Amino acid sequence: MLNITEEQLVTPIALDIAYQTLLERLPERSIEKVRYLPGGGSFSVFALNNEMVTRFPKFLTGHEEFQIVEEQFQFEKLVMNAIYSLLAPHQVARPTSLLSGPSQSFPGPVLCYELFDGTPISQLSLDHAQQRHMAALLGDFFSRLHSIDRARLAAFGFFDVEPEYLKQGWFDSFERNRQTTFQLLNDEERTWFTHLYEDFLADATAMQPRVALCHGDCTVENVMLATDHSHLQVIDWDDMQFDDPARDFCEWLGDFGEGFLHSLLDHYTLQVDPFFVQRAKFYYCRIPLLYFAMAQQYESSRFLTYARGKYMENREKCHQQGWFRWS
Repeated sequence: MLNITEEQLVTPIALDIAYQTLLERLPERSIEKVRYLPGGGSFSVFALNNEMVTRFPKFLTGHEEFQIVEEQFQFEKLVMNAIYSLLAPHQVARPTSLLSGPSQSFPGPVLCYELFDGTPISQLSLDHAQQRHMAALLGDFFSRLHSIDRARLAAFGFFDVEPEYLKQGWFDSFERNRQTTFQLLNDEERTWFTHLYEDFLADATAMQPRVALCHGDCTVENVMLATDHSHLQVIDWDDMQFDDPARDFCEWLGDFGEGFLHSLLDHYTLQVDPFFVQRAKFYYCRIPLLYFAMAQQYESSRFLTYARGKYMENREKCHQQGWFRWS
């Protein structure tokens, strides 16, 4: 587990440090331009010469943590190379190389990835016809991703799970949140999330979620539309895992609505159980708890403010759409 402070998490590495480090680590390459890319979580991300993406870990505390990052990178590289052709024509950002070694500017490893020329969905204003096209592309992408043979990935050390494990996880997360994160919530928030969990868990024993390889953070920021609009380009695979496929759909439900979700499912070729949409709604509505947990972990007022804003946004969508019996 990496020990990262709030300040490290929210403060990007300076552009001049990234530039100097790349000069030192890539002495044979002509470096004409280094451009900062917003986002990245615990990494600062820069585009190099519009040719590759470089990710700099923000936590600079020592060799042990750098080794964890390097091991995760090598694991991701093996997996992405194994599944790349299975997702075509869609593209996934494959790790290419790891830059390590002495540097006067930055001591840690620098992770390099392919750079795409598409545009993140978050930066596009799509009309109805374009949304239908995107739903078709997403449906095809998810169909390919979620049909990858789990046994194919066993050799890479993936932690495989069964449906009962996922189901128990819903109950465990409720109990864990009640004991920890709920302490940070006000009465209204605590009541709302309690209703959310209790309503969902009342049906949980009847659910039988399918287990598949999931992206884990499939958002409008991490999915790009290729320049010719013919395929998707998907980045940021740090959270990929075996999970309930409904998890990959939940952010699209929240951003584009239930009509878009059903359009997406029209292009999804795998079997969907009767509770699939209900689970996507549940996963979306509980997202703010992640930010409340971060606010608690870092004792951060800025994370708490963001968590409360996200809670209000998700609650409003839930009530407007009448997603749950109690709403």
